[in-house]
Amino acid sequence: MKTDARYTKADAAIRATFLEILAHKDFHKISVQEIIKQADINRSTFYAHFLDKDDLMETIQMDLLEETMGSLPALNIENFDVAEIFQHRADFLVQKLYEHRELAALLLSKHAEHSFENRMVEQAKKAFFNTTEGHDLAIPSRYALNILTGTATNMIITWIRSDFQESTEEFSAILVKVVPPLLTKVIHAQD
Repeated sequence: MKTDARYTKADAAIRATFLEILAHKDFHKISVQEIIKQADINRSTFYAHFLDKDDLMETIQMDLLEETMGSLPALNIENFDVAEIFQHRADFLVQKLYEHRELAALLLSKHAEHSFENRMVEQAKKAFFNTTEGHDLAIPSRYALNILTGTATNMIITWIRSDFQESTEEFSAILVKVVPPLLTKVIHAQD
């Protein structure tokens, strides 16, 4: 069964070994053979957990995104102050990213080859789409989503790549200064 201790231990060993290799080697140069040799497992054990190294990478990335973005508090733009609710969401997200800072930094490193950035943008688009759905927008939704997600994710990526230069409180405050005014501008059609 997939919940037994051996399965869990093997899964953790595969992930840890892969991340250890990724810290020093470009993703496209890593082989399943290298992972299984270093993790001291057999090939069938690897394939019982993951389809291939791409599936392994995607699983690790999606798990981090679920941990950080998947449980964000809802943003109801009709009933509350957007900045106040966004502040709560930003605080939560920034704190979760900081808790997983080593993994986030590794997944955004040159070795990871940009796939995490793309997944971050897609998850952010889903979150902002759910926020803006059903509202009259000042501009077409495809532009609105790109503005909102591009701004927020690029700021987060910059913060992570600058080795978390600002504290979580400082960075959260920066996000709140930028994103809610954009969201308000995009949602409330201008006369």
